[in-house]
Amino acid sequence: MQGYEPELRPQNIPQWIAKGFDTIAGKPIHWTASQFTEARWADNLVRFKPKAYYYTKMDGMPAGRSLGAEAVAITFDFSSMSFGDAVTRNVIQSFDPNLPQPWLKDAHGHDTTRREAHHFDKKEWLKSVGRATWRSLTKNAGEDWFAALPYIYCMKWQRQALSKWRPGFKLVADNNNNGGSLIINERGEITGDYQAPGVVDLWSRFTVYNVFTLMFRDGYDWLGNRFKKIAAHQYHLHPHIPDNPALAVILGVGKTARYFVKSFIKASLFMVPAVPFFWITRTPQSKWKSPLVLGGAAPDQFGLGTTRPVRRGDSLRPDGTFFV
Repeated sequence: MQGYEPELRPQNIPQWIAKGFDTIAGKPIHWTASQFTEARWADNLVRFKPKAYYYTKMDGMPAGRSLGAEAVAITFDFSSMSFGDAVTRNVIQSFDPNLPQPWLKDAHGHDTTRREAHHFDKKEWLKSVGRATWRSLTKNAGEDWFAALPYIYCMKWQRQALSKWRPGFKLVADNNNNGGSLIINERGEITGDYQAPGVVDLWSRFTVYNVFTLMFRDGYDWLGNRFKKIAAHQYHLHPHIPDNPALAVILGVGKTARYFVKSFIKASLFMVPAVPFFWITRTPQSKWKSPLVLGGAAPDQFGLGTTRPVRRGDSLRPDGTFFV
């Protein structure tokens, strides 16, 4: 992603994916916002982590990331991991001697295990590999791409909310410090830290992400089951028109709201016990690189100044300028 900006021609696959997000989602969001507010607010709506130093700063581009760059930065690793995890599990299960496999057939043509007498069906093996690969790409990796857009906007709002609680948290969040920064006074004395909002940030991140991926999996399975039913009826559709459409809409809205609440509660219960163990290792890992924060604003590092050119690795003040 080095050097990527929406105005430039993409140089590789991740940049083309980011370009897609910026074109399909970023431009409509920016245009809609520009109809109701100032241009700088519309620009801010599709710009993420402006208080962090990224690869584009030396090119004279705006600070932070575009919508597409943020979506790819968040999602590409997760989706690759989900795909690799699914493929690995499929391969391991294919060698499990206790599981019937569709490409191992007994004398009657039924699926059987490696422990039983069988013969290898090449056609069924190819079909099974194709189905497993498609499912790994569309379901396992697809859930991460589905979550990308709503997730980054939830985190954008969360960053704002937590900075109201603990001023200066925007700088901490934009640099992915997980609450590792310390608050100091004018004499350089430590007066506080960001560990509490860091815990809330991690818990909320995991919960929100899992809510969206859970919804995608449920929707994926629902569509798959519906398609099977339609296929079983030779693809003949039989739409049902309710007797009372208004009541049906109200009931549908209520059912949808109940599903959202249920999904949030379920994801929260999953992540509450996991977050403390993650946070207790992640925050100490971040402290060595976390900038000090002076009463809610990044200090000038004790007067070292900013006369030299900006270099990779520099930190960024909340006002958008660099300090050494």
